[in-house]
Amino acid sequence: MPSIRVHSLLAALGLAVIGNAALAATPLVKAVEAKPLPAVQAPALARGAVLTDLGSAFIEGDRIGSVHAGTNCNASVERGWSELIRQRVDAEISQAFRDELGRTQSFRTAPAGMGAPLTVQAFLNDMDVEVCGAGAGAWKGGFYVQVGWQIVSPEGKVIYRASTEGSFLQPSAQRVSTASGLRQAVGVAVRNLLADRRFTALLEEQGSQRRVALADPI
Repeated sequence: MPSIRVHSLLAALGLAVIGNAALAATPLVKAVEAKPLPAVQAPALARGAVLTDLGSAFIEGDRIGSVHAGTNCNASVERGWSELIRQRVDAEISQAFRDELGRTQSFRTAPAGMGAPLTVQAFLNDMDVEVCGAGAGAWKGGFYVQVGWQIVSPEGKVIYRASTEGSFLQPSAQRVSTASGLRQAVGVAVRNLLADRRFTALLEEQGSQRRVALADPI
């Protein structure tokens, strides 16, 4: 997918203009742990996976969380979905998908002549952003995402459908990119996709094109 150049998510959420250096409470989001990856041997895998389409359940103005401020982060302003945030979310899902596949040795691209890469589609079902600005670009809080995934065969048939969650919490104020926090939350959702044995079965050589692995979203 083409790279997307956008302004910092920090600015998109309005953190650059609010904050207090003496922050106490940390806004919380739903905590999600990454599941252990299944024991799949690389030689058994016949194909890689390519993320080709991204979508979202949100429309302009839909609530996606709150930006907090004040001594105890008790003042808050709701933040809504926007085109800028859509671009950032799309970029982070794409990057996290490539990163997680790349760092997992079992999922390296198969040799030439093996099965074609799986076509994976992602759909952002839910998102919760709860961050508190601390001034000078520092923030604390967290991100939560729920992502729906599906794989479509070359014949146009959906052969896999599932939903995974991910989250990231920064308990103390730090001067780091909020986009990095979002990417880590999405990374957990991707790792939980890779932990699904039904998904890895579709990467295996034997019968991979004939398997049907549908599941209701979480």
